[in-house]
Amino acid sequence: VNTLKGVSGMPDGGLLRALTASAKLSSSLYPGFSGPSVLMNLPWGIDVVMGVVSLLFPASASGEVKLSQSSAADVEDLRELLREPLKSRFLRAVEAEVYS
Repeated sequence: VNTLKGVSGMPDGGLLRALTASAKLSSSLYPGFSGPSVLMNLPWGIDVVMGVVSLLFPASASGEVKLSQSSAADVEDLRELLREPLKSRFLRAVEAEVYS
């Protein structure tokens, strides 16, 4: 799960490389828990573009990336998600996206 809260404009190569590295690292650290990549809290413009582009992906690839807005959208500092009640609300939202 990657949250893109605070990203403005179109993502550049650095962000895309970081997302790819994050997915590879999590797959190597937690091989039994591999699943789709969830991108949360995309800025409005990127969300629209990704929604259209994802329609062009083959069915096998479209299940690998999920786009979502979450309960973290109203959080200014992501460290707030480490404390209850936001932690539980955020984890339920992630679980709902991954298993939907």
